Amino acid sequence: MPELPEIEALRRYLLREGLVGRTFVEVDAEWPGVEDTIDGMGGLSPLVGRRIKAFGRHGKQLIAKLDTGVLGLHMGMTGRLGVMAPEDESFRYRRLALYLDDERRLELDDVRRWAMVRIENDVETFTARMGPDALDPDFTSAQFIERVSAKRSPIKSVLLDQKVLAGVGNIYADEVLLIVGVSPSRRADKISAGQLESIHNTIVGVLENALAFIESHPDNQGRPYVIDAHDDRMQIPRKPGAPCPQCETALKSKKIGGRTAYYCPSCQH
Repeated sequence: MPELPEIEALRRYLLREGLVGRTFVEVDAEWPGVEDTIDGMGGLSPLVGRRIKAFGRHGKQLIAKLDTGVLGLHMGMTGRLGVMAPEDESFRYRRLALYLDDERRLELDDVRRWAMVRIENDVETFTARMGPDALDPDFTSAQFIERVSAKRSPIKSVLLDQKVLAGVGNIYADEVLLIVGVSPSRRADKISAGQLESIHNTIVGVLENALAFIESHPDNQGRPYVIDAHDDRMQIPRKPGAPCPQCETALKSKKIGGRTAYYCPSCQH
């Protein structure tokens, strides 16, 4: 699933491609029901004639600020974006094409069809229920501790709660907790302030490292790298019984809040 680093890489890619200042001239939705709000992508025809003023991001939500309103894009589990020249072949699983006034088009590729695209009046409509962005430089460890330390849920579930902190997903949460040495099933209110500070600092480090990896591994069209849970960004081989990268103990997995957590029974307590 595209998480914060992948979405931030997409934002920077769209800026490099010069989409700011471009105007939408046509909307082509590929699967039935899009214009009737099926699959969370209805009502996009009003985009025609609107100009892109800026691209922002909050957590995993990509936001295009327009001269009238905003366009929110959430990539779901498998979504990705590409800026295409007229002669470029479309994505294999193209679900949406937004044609621009310079003859290029912005395509959404999404094999599972879980991506969501919609128009709203303001940014707050997308961000009001989210916590602070995980890479917000103004969000401090002290604020993180304040938001997390009273939670009685497992720390893994707390880190995945976008209302607490926006942008951390399943894979990166496992990476963080292994580095810090905290069990994913440990209750957040049972973790010391010092360990919570380490968790926050490690979140920032892991996400920034992932973003650097993505930016340095574009595809042959210069588009951002698509997430792979088994690439060189990741310490954890996501397979039960695989060796812990720190002590070589066999990793275990368990379901926590409906999500699979991989952890080391020796390193994490």
